[in-house]
Amino acid sequence: MKKIILTIFFVTAILGAEALYAKTADLGFRIGKVVAAEITTATPEIIGKESFPYPLPAKPVYAVVVLKMVQNRSLSSLDYSLIVNGTTTPCIAIVCNMAAFVCSPDATYPSEKDYARLLFILDGNKVKLPAAGKTLKGTLKTNLRGRGNVALNITSQAKQPFSDCTKIPEAGALK
Repeated sequence: MKKIILTIFFVTAILGAEALYAKTADLGFRIGKVVAAEITTATPEIIGKESFPYPLPAKPVYAVVVLKMVQNRSLSSLDYSLIVNGTTTPCIAIVCNMAAFVCSPDATYPSEKDYARLLFILDGNKVKLPAAGKTLKGTLKTNLRGRGNVALNITSQAKQPFSDCTKIPEAGALK
């Protein structure tokens, strides 16, 4: 019995240590994974921002969370929110790959080869942007029943635009 307990302890310790260095974060069974997260003051191209149902901050900071989805899974901007510094911000747009963001609650159906980019507009008065290359802690909050939230590090791009998601290595780019 002691051997079983010790084995479980060591396996848990090894898997836990490996997770500390993972460059992706799992979204749960048959959903997909987070492969990158960035934050910037550079304004991305957003179509339909005027139809966004929430008040936009006077000093916007933009965050993108990049997902690699399992085949045949849909994704909507209503599915996720982002929590940074205790403030929850709804997703305003989801697009595949490097397309312009379009504010719409319509579902997106990325293929398993596509990257899905989720856009969030945060209040720059509440979220202080770290220096370029440094990270900020955040949580991708699911609005789906039975799914857990995902803690992640968001890499600052400072004033630079978001990175090209199609150049993310297969292993992911989370820090």
